[in-house]
Amino acid sequence: MAIPDPLPPPVATAEDPLLVGRSPLLRTADPQSPSLRTCTALAVTHGHWLAWVKAQLQPHGLSPNQWEILVALRQDPGLSMTALAQRVGVSKGGLTTLVNGLEAQHWIQRRSVVGNRRRLTVVLTPEGEQRFSQVFHSYTLALQQQLSQWHTPELELLRVLLTKLSTSLR
Repeated sequence: MAIPDPLPPPVATAEDPLLVGRSPLLRTADPQSPSLRTCTALAVTHGHWLAWVKAQLQPHGLSPNQWEILVALRQDPGLSMTALAQRVGVSKGGLTTLVNGLEAQHWIQRRSVVGNRRRLTVVLTPEGEQRFSQVFHSYTLALQQQLSQWHTPELELLRVLLTKLSTSLR
């Protein structure tokens, strides 16, 4: 099955924004190279994906990072702040800001660990659990609608390729 290339044919010039200020290796890379074209397509797709996710979460007053925190806590309740920061991929300071916002909106709550009051874990509140279910339902419906134009073999191929890429990046 031939998959059409969503990007225009490459035209590399000295002013190409993907090449300006980059390493000599990238500046001399063949713009026709499948690796470079794939990296470019991935970068473009990543930008579109982030914009789509933001648009889905914005009506619920959530950012993508806040959503990641809620998903992590739904999957693994009671994570420590350190474990949560690592899981979401933000600094501890950045996590504190995100957690403060979610706590103010009654999504989550911090709890002291019995026997170690300095150690905190984070859990969804009962209200947060209910709201999470609503957002998750809305989000998955929008995602299913977005992917409904794809055929099952295409979706399976995409899943396999994304899994392979994810595994190679670890």
